[in-house]
This record gives sequence, C-alpha cells and structure tokens, in this order.
Amino acid sequence: MVAAGMSKTKLAQLACVPYATLDRKLRGGSDFSVIELMRIADVCSVRPHSLCPSIFPMEAAA
Repeated sequence: MVAAGMSKTKLAQLACVPYATLDRKLRGGSDFSVIELMRIADVCSVRPHSLCPSIFPMEAAA
C-alpha cells in the first residue's frame, strides 16, 4: 500500500473491501481472505505471494 503510494481509503475503494474491514485486518484483527489478497495485490500491482509472510525460510540447495 505504501509502496503503491495510496491511502487505506483509496485501497479499500479500489480493492472493493470495506474500509472498516481493511483497517481491522491491517491491524491484525483478523486474517485476509484469498480473494481480498488477490484484489489488493492487483490494485497494488504486485504478486499476491509478496503480501504473505513466508513461514518457511528459503534455503540454499545442497
């Protein structure tokens, strides 16, 4: 969102996610759905996986 240079209000509008929902989820109140992540990624012109934390660290091939 910051890298895309837009406010939470604008992101909520463009991603079709209610502002209150976006704000709550950004603050950790609940998880984003896959559809919400896809919409947000599309609006921000990033790949959806870039919005998700990696639970497995990348390891060098042996």
